[in-house]
Amino acid sequence: MESAGNAGLLLNEARGDAVRVIRGLKIEGKKRRRTMGGYEYCGLFRVADHWMTVGKEGFRVCQFKLVKLVPGEVPTPKPIALPQGEGTPIEEQVRRAVEYELLVRDSKVVRTVKKMYDNTCQICESRLQVSPEGEAYSEAAHIQALGKPHNGPDVLENALCLCANCHALFDRGALQLSDHLDVLNGLTREMKWKLKKVRGHDIKVEYVRQHRRRWDDRFSAPIDREN
Repeated sequence: MESAGNAGLLLNEARGDAVRVIRGLKIEGKKRRRTMGGYEYCGLFRVADHWMTVGKEGFRVCQFKLVKLVPGEVPTPKPIALPQGEGTPIEEQVRRAVEYELLVRDSKVVRTVKKMYDNTCQICESRLQVSPEGEAYSEAAHIQALGKPHNGPDVLENALCLCANCHALFDRGALQLSDHLDVLNGLTREMKWKLKKVRGHDIKVEYVRQHRRRWDDRFSAPIDREN
């Protein structure tokens, strides 16, 4: 999350300030782009909404919905959707919103699921040791993604301990789970192997199904099972 840039757009959304949008012109060919590139003024926009999602590189990013203002339209302020308390200044709301996103990355759930598996990937069972002392690196993946538009909860039943590679594949739908926690090839939905799971880690099937439904348009029919 690019805190400074995102905070600026969040502040525009909360205050109801208009945003001037300037678009870089896309000119084919590297040589022509260097000599003929330019910019186009697109007009005034309002920040209508924001949500967290997974970017092309597999990292969580904040996306914004911009709506062009019609002549004479004045955007209205929109409170940030976090518990703030009455009378909290807008700048403080934005600061807390940015800090909240950073805290979610290192929440109690994230720390717990990594400890449960000793930083060992639940899918490929690799443990990435990064120091002579035995320290290992892993990432926590939320099955039903946090924030808009998926609105998954930050709970242990919705979390997996994965290596960086499996995390990126899972977040992009290239790896999925069946109702019985078989690891599936997300492009063919053929079973690969069983998900590693320790006692006390109860994964809820509703989160697994929501994750699969995100990629149902790749297939002629979903495979949700009720039993």
